[in-house]
Amino acid sequence: EFKCYLVLEGILVNKSLLRYYNRFTIIVPSQFVRECFEESGLHVDYVIPHAIPKVNPRPVKFREKARLLYIAWWHNFLPRKYPKEAIEALKLVRYPFELVILTSPNNPYISELRKYGIVMTDVGKLPENELLKLYQSADFYLSFSQSEGFGVPILEAISVGLPVIHVDAKPFTEITTPECSIRFPYDKVILHPCPNFKGKLHVYSAQELANAINEALEIYYNDKAKYLEMCKAGIERAKAFTYPHTYKRFTEIV
Repeated sequence: EFKCYLVLEGILVNKSLLRYYNRFTIIVPSQFVRECFEESGLHVDYVIPHAIPKVNPRPVKFREKARLLYIAWWHNFLPRKYPKEAIEALKLVRYPFELVILTSPNNPYISELRKYGIVMTDVGKLPENELLKLYQSADFYLSFSQSEGFGVPILEAISVGLPVIHVDAKPFTEITTPECSIRFPYDKVILHPCPNFKGKLHVYSAQELANAINEALEIYYNDKAKYLEMCKAGIERAKAFTYPHTYKRFTEIV
C-alpha cells in the first residue's frame, strides 16, 4: 500500500487526480490541509505536523530598534507570501523597527522592502547554523503570508523564543498559541487560480496588519515582562513539535 505525505493549500480542480490519490494512505501536515483535501473530495488518513530536532532558546536582548524577521524564499515569487497589503502596512507602523527579509530574487517589492532594513536573496546557500543565528538575532517573527500548508518558519521561530505576528487563520493558529503570538483578522477568503487547484487566500487589510505590528512593538518597548512571557510561551509550545513527539507516530505508520 502506498503512503503519501501531501500538501494542498486550496481546492483541487483537476478531478482526474481524485481517483489517483484516493487509492493511497494520505498523510498531511495540518488540519487546514485536511480541510482542503476533504473539500476537494479526497480522504485524509492522518494529520502529522512537521517537526524540529529541538528547541534553541536565544538570549533575549532589548535594543533601541526591534528586529522583525520574515523568511519566505522560493525559486519563484509567490504573491500570497507578499500581498500588497503587507507592503502598505509597513508605512503605518508607528514605532521604530528593522526588517530582515529572506526572499526570492525576483520579488518585485525588494526596493520597497530595503527601505526598512535588510533584504537577503541568496538564501539557498545559507548554512543551517547561520539560519539559526538569524532567527536568534531577531525580536519577532513577522509573517505576511495569506496561506500555507503548514508554516515551518513559524515553528522554527517559536523554537528559539520569537513571538510571532501572523494572520488569525489555520494552519498558523495550529502552530502558535495566543500566549506566544499577535494575531490579526482577515476580511475574507478568496480562491486564487493555480495549476490543478484554487488556492485559499486569507485576505487581510494593511491597517489590520499594521495594528498587530504596533501592538507587538508596544509590548516590546513598554512591557518587557509580557514580552519575556511570550518568548517563554513560544519555546514551551515548540516542544510539542520536536522529533520524539511527532515523527515517532510517523514512523509507526510508514
